Amino acid sequence: MPTSTLTITNPSPSELRIQRTFDAPRRLVWEAHTKPEYIRQWLVGYDGWSMPVCEFDAREGGTYRYEWLKDATGERMGMSGTIREFTPIERLVATERFDEAWYPGECVNTSEFAESADGSQTTLTVTSRWESEEAFKTAAETGMVDGMEFTYDHLADLLGTLTANADDAATAGDPTALDIRYDVVDLAEQRIARLRGVLSEAGANWGQTYQIAQAAGLLGQPGVVTASVLPEGTGGGAGPGGDMVYDTAITLPDGVEPPAPLVEDRIPAGRYARAIYTGPFEGLSTAWATFTGPGLATLRATMTSGPAFEIYRSTGEDGTPPVTELHVPIG
Repeated sequence: MPTSTLTITNPSPSELRIQRTFDAPRRLVWEAHTKPEYIRQWLVGYDGWSMPVCEFDAREGGTYRYEWLKDATGERMGMSGTIREFTPIERLVATERFDEAWYPGECVNTSEFAESADGSQTTLTVTSRWESEEAFKTAAETGMVDGMEFTYDHLADLLGTLTANADDAATAGDPTALDIRYDVVDLAEQRIARLRGVLSEAGANWGQTYQIAQAAGLLGQPGVVTASVLPEGTGGGAGPGGDMVYDTAITLPDGVEPPAPLVEDRIPAGRYARAIYTGPFEGLSTAWATFTGPGLATLRATMTSGPAFEIYRSTGEDGTPPVTELHVPIG
């Protein structure tokens, strides 16, 4: 079991803040906090305890219920709460109240998930706020911090297993183990220069679009990247047919005119679900299907009307896998 390295501070006389960095992508750390099949594996404190009851209604306004069992003696302990805020893979706020109170009132726990730039690590920050300084002192005297350290060591072990399993599945070619990170973003209006076509002719259209942009000296300029757009009504990339409308495009910074025969268009401002996919372009169709299915379910998001689009942040020419950002409009 790894040695725990918690950073512990007291933002106020009634608050405790702990922070720890895990060697796992944010998606997995989030799932470990919101899926009962994972929660019951790590949120058990000291050895010898199990969690026979683990219920978690993963939504704002949802409730949860945990019951622990000390296997040797049959001693039980229960806790329930309400989810006040639920921002997928970013922030979770929930109340906490034990059946047999060992501190006065309830506690409110705010969990924040921050991912490293390369997506390999996640820093978890949990701020616990009690109803009074007295309640906090009572809780602290129980050895709560030692229990937290032990518990987060269990979490680190679980995340190590989940990460290794994902890596092994990806190596074996499992399409469900794509390297994809999900989030929700608010985007400003984006200018593009597009070439309209259909999906079955995407290869030829991409070659033409690239040549036009290159001849105009646009490729490599700040704010200019290659893109593709699925216009409104084409299904957001979920199971597209070969004759589906499919625009090849480049993004345009302000002041840059579209080179003919590319036509200027706009991707509207709004709220979008985003998947950051790292891998070869041959996997994009599977990435789209994964994103618009289980990906949107993970984000608790529903696709709405409007264009969906891809942005190609890297072509992989330096030997690294290409990076593609997939976007669909959500309500």
